[in-house]
Amino acid sequence: TLQVIALRNFACAPTEEEPHPPYTQLFKACEAVSETQLSALLDTNLMRATTSFKWDTYVRSRVLNRLYKYMVHFILAGVTMVVSTHTSAANAEFHENGGWGGEWTELSAAMVADLLQAALLVTNSLVLFQEYRQLRLTSALGQHPDGPAQSKIVRQGLCAGGRKYLEDWWNLCDLCGILALYVASGAHFFQAPTVLQ
Repeated sequence: TLQVIALRNFACAPTEEEPHPPYTQLFKACEAVSETQLSALLDTNLMRATTSFKWDTYVRSRVLNRLYKYMVHFILAGVTMVVSTHTSAANAEFHENGGWGGEWTELSAAMVADLLQAALLVTNSLVLFQEYRQLRLTSALGQHPDGPAQSKIVRQGLCAGGRKYLEDWWNLCDLCGILALYVASGAHFFQAPTVLQ
């Protein structure tokens, strides 16, 4: 731990401005040579201490926090889809009678479905924003020169980062899931029960 404190810049977290801190550069350099070289590097006391420090300081709380948020989002999505499909007829009748602008005294199942869908749109948009941030981090370059060349380099970084992002099967699954929920919410609000189901 004292070694990591002494080399705190070595163990700093990646950012959009500096996506490859010294720890990552050293890791990737050894990884490019061979698995044996990488294993030897990770087996050193300094790298063990640094990896443990980085996990405890930067990663664990973020991973758990994101996991909890995704769990809430998935549970909300599941409940919303079930409620929407089972109340599609009542929802159509509710909106034919004026919807939220009509006369009502208590919450009906159709109104609950509308509220759940609205909440799902919010959480789905937050998940989409997280994917956008991941894409930006993937696309970030270590150094951006000043002047006219900067925009060109940024565009090249976004294109390369976008390709790398889409090569990950999990990212494609995330995007497909987000798109599917947007389609389902649209089908709910535009009274298309067949698409919703």
